[in-house]
Amino acid sequence: MLKKLLLRLFIGFTVGTFINTTIAIIASIIVNDGNYYAANPNIASTEISAVIIQFILSGILGAAFSAGSLIFESDSLSLLSQTILHFLVASLAMLPIAYLCNWMNHSILGFIQYFSIFVAIYFIIWLTQYITWKKRLAIINKKLKNN
Repeated sequence: MLKKLLLRLFIGFTVGTFINTTIAIIASIIVNDGNYYAANPNIASTEISAVIIQFILSGILGAAFSAGSLIFESDSLSLLSQTILHFLVASLAMLPIAYLCNWMNHSILGFIQYFSIFVAIYFIIWLTQYITWKKRLAIINKKLKNN
């Protein structure tokens, strides 16, 4: 189990930094002024410090989501318990990192808006996964009945 957790942490960190870099590239293309915006410069005293901080925090975020997915592999928890626990892990990772990286406005309204968007995206991804797995299980059960 420890080996699986460490692997998930490593893969998650890598994916988190990849997603961060991809978003920075897309944002830079959208701004379209010839500059590369790797991180919000307001999160540190220098631009390179801001990039390093955001790189590390994005990796930690990816690691948290990846390791948190192990919750769904627990047979001792109900789907509702798994979902609530995973949502808590994801929220406790996402919200402080989003705040520190200035991905949200530093106000109550900014927090509410960011959290609302986070909940909506989480729900859409959860529902998509639920429907996908329900269809897969129906196919497997159908094959088992035919044998």
